[in-house]
Amino acid sequence: AYINIFRMAGLNPVIVDMNPSSQMNAMLAALGKESFDTPVAIFNYLKDANHLIIASKKGFSVVDININEADQVLLDTIEEIEDVTTEFWDEIFERLSSQIKQGLIEFETQQEEEPISLINIVTDKVNTKNLFTGLEKQLGEIVIKNYDPEESINFEEKAKKYLDALPNKSKIINCIGAGTRRLNCFDIENENELYNFNLL
Repeated sequence: AYINIFRMAGLNPVIVDMNPSSQMNAMLAALGKESFDTPVAIFNYLKDANHLIIASKKGFSVVDININEADQVLLDTIEEIEDVTTEFWDEIFERLSSQIKQGLIEFETQQEEEPISLINIVTDKVNTKNLFTGLEKQLGEIVIKNYDPEESINFEEKAKKYLDALPNKSKIINCIGAGTRRLNCFDIENENELYNFNLL
């Protein structure tokens, strides 16, 4: 209904997913603006979304990562496996990591950037050890780590209990990114946004 009103006014409305820019603003709070001289990457590995976000001062990219149903069923059991460095798991991780590599290479080529050396993961998975092992084996020199909000923000005890109740603390990244905007409710020293949108 709202979109139709804008169309009747002669405008061309576009729905924008604010999560990617919010996540990068959270990374800005954690890393500082100078870190975006080189690309920063976030891999969202969630029940309802799999995508790679890459950003620097030169550009911004969101790449969908498609995981087929059979691979997803197996990946959901990955943390129960004793050894994921076998040929069987290599094939599954190769299919996943090849899409990540392609997204990274395209960004680096288009923006004439240095190769990315670190990918932050945002996930709802409780355990990620085997996932990271499999990805790092396929991605070579690239380091994989969970986004950790406590590396850049001190939470009061009454707030920390809610953070600790999350299956994975990285899931709070959208909230951090939104909260560091105009109100800066997390009291981050660097209040500047890397990406901002003026919305009606």
